Amino acid sequence: MAYSKTKDSASLKNTSFRDALLNRRRDLFLHEAVFHDHHHDAKLNALEESITREEGNFRYKVADKQNTRAELSNLGCRQSRPPDS
Repeated sequence: MAYSKTKDSASLKNTSFRDALLNRRRDLFLHEAVFHDHHHDAKLNALEESITREEGNFRYKVADKQNTRAELSNLGCRQSRPPDS
């Protein structure tokens, strides 16, 4: 029996189990399959690195300040913490 990654992945993705745990395991399995394929594809890896470098140049304006993506993540962390007592 020949394995068809696209056909089999689509079939698994469209399968719904009654058990929520099985649905979660299915989702994790599909995510891992994509991750595995992605990291073994040199062209896709190069594209991802290029996009990451370009994103490093992006600036986001928040309260009259230009922020990098990392700074925005830090802002979100600080805002989600409860105030000091």
